[in-house]
Amino acid sequence: MKKIIKLSLVVMTMLPLTTFAQKLTLSGQGGYAGPQGTAFQDANGEAMAKFGLGFDFDLLYHLEQFENKLSVGLTYNTSILFGVSTSDDIGIGLFGHTLYGAKGHYRFFDGKVSPYASLSLGLAQLSLPEIKSGDVVIAEAEHSSSFGIRPEVGLDLGGFLISVGYFVPMKYKFEGATEKISAGSLQISIGGRFNLWDPNR
Repeated sequence: MKKIIKLSLVVMTMLPLTTFAQKLTLSGQGGYAGPQGTAFQDANGEAMAKFGLGFDFDLLYHLEQFENKLSVGLTYNTSILFGVSTSDDIGIGLFGHTLYGAKGHYRFFDGKVSPYASLSLGLAQLSLPEIKSGDVVIAEAEHSSSFGIRPEVGLDLGGFLISVGYFVPMKYKFEGATEKISAGSLQISIGGRFNLWDPNR
């Protein structure tokens, strides 16, 4: 009897994994990232970063009960933003803005070509660069975390993706600062979605 119970538990554990493996896709995108928020401005309101590169990756499970239009999974999104000097003797490094989260994704048509929309929620991390005046460090590199939200719209052309995502500016608190600063980014990307497992292929 104990063996039967153990076998039943093993089967019950494996069934969700078998179901999960029936339709999995992986996507990767890259492109332009434009900074949004006060984190990328100096005390005078001048831009300390104007552009950068954005990258987005996800692993999605497509729900068959919704005709594979709706999918859920995990996502990793990051923007690397290039610091620009506000004067000749000020050096600003790279800003980093990253989201680790869960993603909901919806394709409007059940075909090779379809517009889509998605929403990602999770942990957002902002990294401020070291700032130098000549060889003198006037601001150390710092890190802070917040809640992250990133809606996205795009077009899936048989696995080729074109999208626009908006990493919503949220507030970040840094040690020693009297006020919170906001950070977000607008990302325009291209990339691809690949089937890891699809029994209908």
